[in-house]
Amino acid sequence: MMSVQVLDMKVSVPRFGQGPGVPIPVGLISTMPTDNKYDIAPGFFQADVGIYADPLPPNNRIVLNAVIGVIGTSANGQIIVKLFKSLDPVEIGVEIADTRIGFETNAEAYYTIELQIADFNTTSQFNVYNLTAELEPIEKAGASVIGPISLTGVAYGPVL
Repeated sequence: MMSVQVLDMKVSVPRFGQGPGVPIPVGLISTMPTDNKYDIAPGFFQADVGIYADPLPPNNRIVLNAVIGVIGTSANGQIIVKLFKSLDPVEIGVEIADTRIGFETNAEAYYTIELQIADFNTTSQFNVYNLTAELEPIEKAGASVIGPISLTGVAYGPVL
């Protein structure tokens, strides 16, 4: 029988699906670990969670689940959703996962993008994960985040 302990859980829900959409900017997010997430252009930084486990045992995992609701506003294009990891709450960190979805602006205008990942054997006691959305630079394409936006992180350990 396998025993696993939940060490920490955080949920970020900055937008739940009401109100006007937030335009998704054309992709400019760098993967340089020195990027300050608060200096990135408006609309890039969507949600974050900080997972803290003291001490973080070996054979651990942090399971992340992200959801972003979007709408195509002009032309057809692609949206890229990225997940970044940092050991510093101010830096955007390094990209650890991404997914993309094509969108249209006709009858199929509403989309829900999901991204799930497990981060194994994390050595730091504090890990910050940032969820972003950016538009593939295609001429005249436009999209907005309409909600929901959510990012959930759960730290498990030890996983034997």
